[in-house]
Amino acid sequence: EEQGDSYIGVLAALQRLEGELERLKDIEEAPGLRRRVADVHTNLKFLMEANDPNTVFWIERRATGGVRAAARGAGTPPAFNTHLQATPIDVIEQGKIGSRPARRTGQRTLGDLRAIPWVFSWSQARFFLSGWYGVGSSLAWLAEQHPEQFAQLKQAAFEWYPLKYLLTNVSTSMLSADLATMQAYSQLVEEPSVRQPIMAAIEAEFKQTQQQLELIFGGSLAERRPRIYRMLQGRQSRLSQLHQQQINLLHTWRSLPNEQIPEREQLLTQLLLTVNAIASGLRTTG
Repeated sequence: EEQGDSYIGVLAALQRLEGELERLKDIEEAPGLRRRVADVHTNLKFLMEANDPNTVFWIERRATGGVRAAARGAGTPPAFNTHLQATPIDVIEQGKIGSRPARRTGQRTLGDLRAIPWVFSWSQARFFLSGWYGVGSSLAWLAEQHPEQFAQLKQAAFEWYPLKYLLTNVSTSMLSADLATMQAYSQLVEEPSVRQPIMAAIEAEFKQTQQQLELIFGGSLAERRPRIYRMLQGRQSRLSQLHQQQINLLHTWRSLPNEQIPEREQLLTQLLLTVNAIASGLRTTG
């Protein structure tokens, strides 16, 4: 009921916005904006008028629970240390980019880290974790517990634009991620007892997400997103060289004592260049 009330409220706001845009006919951008608002309005009504609108609510609840569980897990010392060591987050924090520092108060905790460096650092190591983690297990849960609703979701993935857009973005993150590169960066995590179970969980979720998406789309992700697949495949050999260079530099830079300031500064400059090069090669910061 609470969900329904929120959707009705959004519909009312969209109707008011459509009315305002109708009165702004003389503004050049108004027609395009009006079409976009109308599309959102139509899609939202489609959801509300569906035979079983709870389908989306169920997957939303399940996915939200998965995200919360992942966030709780990421906040534990082993998992957070994996992020600190297996990604160049400490290099990104030193970069002179952005208008705000990477951390809100300077504490080395998950809660203190801003979203942009969190996503950026995972993308550098080809995890792209925030773009897909939890999707596979959520879809598998829906398919097992509510097969009829899962069948509806498969159909809606081609007919309902918001869901199509969401799954397309997940597919892009999956194609941009690379298991071999993840494993290479994970070797920077010093403790095998920390590295191995976390990487096993990530790899299992990655494969499950790939399987579920291919089940929904009826084909491979490469077939679904051929342009991005060809682009990344064409750049993979050079990207692999850049990733290995960054891994080697990270290992050396982190092993130097803090007192060796000139050496650390020189390596930091090289590391920042690899960050820029990898982001350019991937054409994204995450």
